[in-house]
Amino acid sequence: MFGFTDPQEILDATEISCRTHFGAGIKGSLFYQSSISCTHGLEWDDGRYIVIKVRPPAETNPDIVLDAPALETIFRITSWLFKQGYPCSEPLLDPRPLGYVYATAEAFAEKESVIDGFDSAIQRELIKGLAELIEVLKSQNVP
Repeated sequence: MFGFTDPQEILDATEISCRTHFGAGIKGSLFYQSSISCTHGLEWDDGRYIVIKVRPPAETNPDIVLDAPALETIFRITSWLFKQGYPCSEPLLDPRPLGYVYATAEAFAEKESVIDGFDSAIQRELIKGLAELIEVLKSQNVP
């Protein structure tokens, strides 16, 4: 995904990005998840926690275009939602190049807020929340 496969290169590129954009280095890893993108929960050497999401280049999956303009739109909308008090993580960094891909960063949500998205009762609530979110976005003048 990064355009290189050596784990040290990935760590170095991520470390440089964290220092460049946030003035902090990586102390440790909280979690790692991979699906369409990869998500890294990191602890910084200054005690802060962050989540970095790395998306694959658009040409690797033509059905899911996560290029810079799409990611900038997502960042703008989630920033607006967060400022309105909507329950989402605080976006911290708009899309930035990280190796061969784009990365975004957001505040780390406490572990207690993690839910099982495969539970049918949770899925019903997520669907209800998505419908409400769509209505909010349709009724507002989102920048």
